[in-house]
Amino acid sequence: MRENDLSTVLGWRNHESVRLRMFNRQVISADEHKTWFERASQAADRRLFLFELSDVPVGFAHLHPVAPDGIAEWGFYRAPDAPAGSGRLLGRATLDHAFAQLGLHKIVGKVLAENTASIRFHHGLGFRLEGTLREQHRDDDGYRDVLVFGLLASEWQQHLRETPDA
Repeated sequence: MRENDLSTVLGWRNHESVRLRMFNRQVISADEHKTWFERASQAADRRLFLFELSDVPVGFAHLHPVAPDGIAEWGFYRAPDAPAGSGRLLGRATLDHAFAQLGLHKIVGKVLAENTASIRFHHGLGFRLEGTLREQHRDDDGYRDVLVFGLLASEWQQHLRETPDA
């Protein structure tokens, strides 16, 4: 992701279909988004990706370390008008890069318990549910459970062998 991608990614992030599934459901201003990007892009161990299909941007993903020795958390979303299946391709490309290029050992994903699309997405990529953080996140609707998913590099390789075309 580059600075000239900021308005595109911010538009996706603030779109209601994306925003309402996020931990922070507030509309983000352009200044807030720019400040976040400047900080995140300067972190040597953080990765920000703009995912494209046929040179058309259709999604965003990021990885950042949460523990030493190759353990990172990820986040992602696809453009509201992205073609069907592009989210799965974004996930596969991000995980391939994380494990094959960056040499990570484990990816962690956190999902609000009512976000059934993201839960299915994680399961479809081979993630395992590792636990529930009960009433871990508070927003305007009250306290909400957070599900924690994990995927080891070895499990990703097994998933690819079992589902090469998925």
